[in-house]
Amino acid sequence: MKKFLTIGLLSSSLIMGWNSVKADTWDHWGIKSVSEEYNGSTHTFWKLYTINASSGEATFRKNFCRYSSCQSSTGIPRLRDVSDIAYPENHVNKDSFIIREYDGSGDVIYKKYTLNNGSITGETISTATDYWFDDYSYTRIRGAAQLDSDGNYYSDIGGQMWVKESADGTISWGKTGNTTAIYSLSENGVSQNGTNLISRTSDGITSIGANSLKLQESGGLQKMWATDNSGKSIPINITNGSKLLINGRDVQQSINNVGALSAALTGLPTVPTDTNLACGIGSGTYAGDFAFSGGCASKLNKNLAINYAASLTLPSKSDIGYSDTFSARAGFVWKLGKATKPTQISMKDKKVMETKIESLEKKNKTILSKNQKLENKLSTLMARLEKIEKIALGESKSKDLAVYPLK
Repeated sequence: MKKFLTIGLLSSSLIMGWNSVKADTWDHWGIKSVSEEYNGSTHTFWKLYTINASSGEATFRKNFCRYSSCQSSTGIPRLRDVSDIAYPENHVNKDSFIIREYDGSGDVIYKKYTLNNGSITGETISTATDYWFDDYSYTRIRGAAQLDSDGNYYSDIGGQMWVKESADGTISWGKTGNTTAIYSLSENGVSQNGTNLISRTSDGITSIGANSLKLQESGGLQKMWATDNSGKSIPINITNGSKLLINGRDVQQSINNVGALSAALTGLPTVPTDTNLACGIGSGTYAGDFAFSGGCASKLNKNLAINYAASLTLPSKSDIGYSDTFSARAGFVWKLGKATKPTQISMKDKKVMETKIESLEKKNKTILSKNQKLENKLSTLMARLEKIEKIALGESKSKDLAVYPLK
């Protein structure tokens, strides 16, 4: 057996929870045989250390007797097999391990040792577990865990994957044989194959994805937006059947319903014209949703009118969340200032005016006909007058004399 055995931090410590090795300043357990004086006698001990593989700095933690004479003389525990410290299966976590010792009567017992705040303590545990490695003289886990020359932690224990902590604190995972990290974890976030999964900047902006969704709490508000790979803000499209709910309310369905409800209300009277009360029903549609409405308008006096109406949508197909299905309105209309003649007339007044116009047109035709007859007679009289003037002036010839039979 070699006088100096070391073992790296084990894969079990990675599974049960990782703390930075740089914070602990060591990454290996080490044990070596040393003969030294103890209480006036020389004994051989197995001396346990913790070691920083990068710097080689070692810190003594505990003595174990190598021989029975040492144990009987000093009372210090004696290891049954120093190789127990080398088996990964014996390491409960990164700070605790289980080994076999001989008690004062020579029986084998199991002890669990834990390093905490620079002090190592042990407790006897009850176990009768038979390990597969008990059948072998030596075993070695595949891979290694160590600090490289740059002080970066690297482990490929088990031969299936590797784990590395870089100088900037970034922890990376990858498959053995491939130097590209599958996942990387740093104080800024997590990435996959070099592409951002989730990250957070110093100004509090959380980014999800490569061309990412952005989240930021500012001024008591939670802001949200999206960007493309150039950092330009782009629309957020909620699709593939997903619905946007706000406090359980289906936003898209509510917008459609409001559009249909408003359209239905516009078809109802607001101010009656030639009556004191007017009522009506209406309908409207928006984005495939339908609504129906009903309402009335009443003229209380010549200066004040009131109107009121309500609309209701048909049941929607949404089975998630709820939406607005009812809308109502009410209003008053006051006439202020000096009243002016309306530019519009009622149907009754229109009928009367049309009758009068028709009568005037008939009278105009009669007058025109009489005027035409008068014009004809006037033309005849003018012609006779001209002939009389010719006779009076002696210019007339016999042929110019008209024969006009006297009645």
